[in-house]
Amino acid sequence: PASTRRTPATRPDLHRVPDQPAAAPSSIGGDGALARCVGDVDRFESHHWGRAPLLRRSERSEGSATFADVFSTGELDAFLASGIRRPVVRLVRDGSPLPGESYTSRVRLGGTDFRDVIAPERVAEHFGAGATVVAQSLHRTHPTVRAFVEQLGDEISHPIQANAYLTPPNATGLAPHADGHDVIVLQLEGSKHWTVESLGDVDLEPGDTLYVPAGYEHRATSSHRTSLHLTLGILRVTYRSVLQRALRNGPAVLDDPLPLRYRSSGNGIRPELEELLGEVQRYISSLDPAEIERTETERRTVRPPRSGDLSAAIALAGLDHQAELVRTGDPWTVTVMEEAETDSTIRVEAAGHWLSAPGSCAAAIEQLAYGAVARVGALIGLDDDSQLILARRMVGAGLCRIAER
Repeated sequence: PASTRRTPATRPDLHRVPDQPAAAPSSIGGDGALARCVGDVDRFESHHWGRAPLLRRSERSEGSATFADVFSTGELDAFLASGIRRPVVRLVRDGSPLPGESYTSRVRLGGTDFRDVIAPERVAEHFGAGATVVAQSLHRTHPTVRAFVEQLGDEISHPIQANAYLTPPNATGLAPHADGHDVIVLQLEGSKHWTVESLGDVDLEPGDTLYVPAGYEHRATSSHRTSLHLTLGILRVTYRSVLQRALRNGPAVLDDPLPLRYRSSGNGIRPELEELLGEVQRYISSLDPAEIERTETERRTVRPPRSGDLSAAIALAGLDHQAELVRTGDPWTVTVMEEAETDSTIRVEAAGHWLSAPGSCAAAIEQLAYGAVARVGALIGLDDDSQLILARRMVGAGLCRIAER
């Protein structure tokens, strides 16, 4: 495309759409997700983000909520019994992983044997003997964790992953280590003793949080009580990675191999490097910072799993010109791709659902953008066939649903 313009989905003045503004996204527990984790967000960003660990105590004396709404032992129990397979759950004891066959069982489904299905009773036996239960990638598999991670990700703009750790009393799960990403620890139940580089020894109680930047060594041991905590891994996007992506389209000579015998010929590679650095400098000076910013802002990170696809497929059977459409709950992001010699293309996105449509659909898309009910046969600016095509695509993509008649 010759240019790209991102615009909010605004209500058109002349299309007689009822004024029904989209609701602001809510947060589990009522507060911003990041504030729940770190307290004063501005101070966290200026003093700790990527710089130094932070311990935040829960304000239990003021009756503030813990993180029981995000995850709990009861939900972990139900998760283990739901037929999940390794490696979604793994067991670790004294810093070493346990063999998977010791806590999985054989299950036959559809004529196929699966030998890596988690056996809750075996997990419980190992837990009783001192093993830590690790539930991985809960940001993909558990609804309340996924909702919290999505809210936090919207606030910080960096990808996040979530693992839960249930540790029996007086036990150590992982050996001392330093992660390659930042982590925020949410203490959910029980207590845990942490030793963190530059922070020292700290004990976390329910509702307490701990931020550890990448590269800081840490280890954790449960106290006399069982501990459940959730670790949020922040895969922070760095300026280095932004520039590396920008250089992918740089001079092709960057991918050439160094000359043979460059270490022993005596000539070295300084002349080639001087010439190459000149090319790179010219290329970098030609880059548009605004375009790099746009690319990074729109760059896809981990998308939440889609839901509602089967319901949409079923609903399509009853769609006709008399059907009424309404936008699904999430606000849309509308991107207009303006091309030099052809019609523009419109991209509509919301919570992992998206579609692209020709620019001739702009008025009809705006008509639906704020959740107003619209009859398929009354979609603005389209002939009969185009109305049905757009309606079917909107419902099929999960961006609209058919209102009950």
